[in-house]
Amino acid sequence: MRAEERRARSGKANAVYPEGCRLAGMAPTTPVEPRNPEDLESIRCLVHASIALETACDYGGALADQAAGRRVFLAHWPELAHPLAQWDSAVERSRAAPAALWAWLAVACETHDLTEPEFSVGSVVDQIALLTLRRARNWQLATPHQLEIEALEDRHAAAGLVALYLKGQRIASLATKSNNAGNIRPGAAIDRVQHLFDSAQRSSQAQAISDARDRLLELQGPLLSALMSPDTTDGARTCRLSNSA
Repeated sequence: MRAEERRARSGKANAVYPEGCRLAGMAPTTPVEPRNPEDLESIRCLVHASIALETACDYGGALADQAAGRRVFLAHWPELAHPLAQWDSAVERSRAAPAALWAWLAVACETHDLTEPEFSVGSVVDQIALLTLRRARNWQLATPHQLEIEALEDRHAAAGLVALYLKGQRIASLATKSNNAGNIRPGAAIDRVQHLFDSAQRSSQAQAISDARDRLLELQGPLLSALMSPDTTDGARTCRLSNSA
């Protein structure tokens, strides 16, 4: 056997693999990339930024491959596998919660007599959902809030209309010059919108948004501390990337 072949085989046999490979689900005979400690640091920084921004963990880094980046990261820090899995689940829950609120409001509009053609249901739902979402994430659901709804005469409408605006968005067009007994008066329309908003603040869907944010913040602090600890940021673990060849 040539000397070059012996050295090559010896190098492979003596390669040093992180202890975390087994916990990360990697085959013990598979070398762990990246070889450059700077690549590992870029993944750590991406994960840290993901946690700080309350988004799902980004393991791309220099590898530009989420699956490979995750394997590398957890091979070096296997103790973070469970907390990071909890984090990603909490992020998914936080993302899904607003959709349930929008769906609830779409149904609630009808029960609160906010229907076409007088009301622009889509605009009503969007504006109330956005306000409720912001308040839920800032733990303000229990604080009473009076909507600032403007009633402006629509001078361009031949039949004479009063338009209602919420946050600059037109949410209703009400006839004012006809004697139709079914016409909705501006004051009554505003009361209906306010009632829907108040109901949204008490809804389980809004509370679920607050609970999801609570869970994110509960996990965020310890994870950020772990990702910035000396044991995570120094080069002690990155040295285990190197091969003895």
